[in-house]
Amino acid sequence: MSKIFKQVQAHQLSKRYNIAAFPIKIEHFPEAPSRITFDSGVEIESTCLSCVNKYCINYTNEELKSIYFNDFPHDTNNNVCPINAIEWDINSDFPHIKSEICFSCGLCASRCPVGAIYLTKDTAIINTKNIDYIDNTDIKSHKAEIDKFQNATKTGKYLDESDVLFSLIYNKILETNANSQFPNLITRNLLIQLGLSTLIRRKGDVNLRMDGVFNARNNPKIKGVIEIEFGKDVLDSPRNILDNLAVLSSRHNYQYNDLIPLVVSFNLPNIRTEYWRVIKDISNVLNIKIQSFTIGTLMLLLWNQQYIDFSQHNFYVDCDNPSINSTLSNILNRKINLSNFEFSITAPNK
Repeated sequence: MSKIFKQVQAHQLSKRYNIAAFPIKIEHFPEAPSRITFDSGVEIESTCLSCVNKYCINYTNEELKSIYFNDFPHDTNNNVCPINAIEWDINSDFPHIKSEICFSCGLCASRCPVGAIYLTKDTAIINTKNIDYIDNTDIKSHKAEIDKFQNATKTGKYLDESDVLFSLIYNKILETNANSQFPNLITRNLLIQLGLSTLIRRKGDVNLRMDGVFNARNNPKIKGVIEIEFGKDVLDSPRNILDNLAVLSSRHNYQYNDLIPLVVSFNLPNIRTEYWRVIKDISNVLNIKIQSFTIGTLMLLLWNQQYIDFSQHNFYVDCDNPSINSTLSNILNRKINLSNFEFSITAPNK
């Protein structure tokens, strides 16, 4: 079977645009194809080039490594999409999106070097419009061509956040028959795209309690530990984080006060739960600032082509101020358009 798959991939025909110019900008638009601007002044609609390295489908081995936590026994699943909603169509030159399960997280779109994948409220769409292509059979020249696009300036955004949009996305996630590793995989992949080299615990590993670790790709001093909980167990996450810090300190010689603790959840816990009080107590007694994210917050940052930079932004919130809105507003330089009525994306329900 593996030989058959290899034969199919060998016959894949990559493409390039029939334009003798250098790409300088790729602009993204919500619910519409991206546009590429070349240094000659020519502008075109971005369409799929059938990349040899399938950036939208798989991570490379190098992307699933950490410079600090190389002894962490991590999951090596290299799928970009945590529910396998994107696949290579063996009957076509292009990848295919299974729109019935895709929930527009933006992972595949953020990986496309030419911006050929755009998002709607219902699904990601791969633009395969028949423009003026030239078939490219030389792998080396194809990769050199792709490098030019990866170095182009990226502007715009993939989607505009709204209560309606997150209601569609979150309900679609709840209806998805994802495996138990789904929360860890989507968290890992979103954090990778947001600038953090992230490793997650292997499925079924009962010897390791912590869910994940990370280090910032652009700042060697920033590293930390992650607790990922999409259910009611999120209330135990602050205490679990302390256990994780203790293990990394006592068994692996990491200084706990050098590690940034993250909790990633589906929703922020209700304001009446003890989660927020425990977060504050840990801060007051141990001076450990646990950062709280939701999966929706990570998507929102991704849609706006941002990176998580802990040297500039603080996602610590507690019972006195349990909203992430102000931090997000500072990053995006605008108001966050969410009421958090149905799902607690950036602020908890009262």
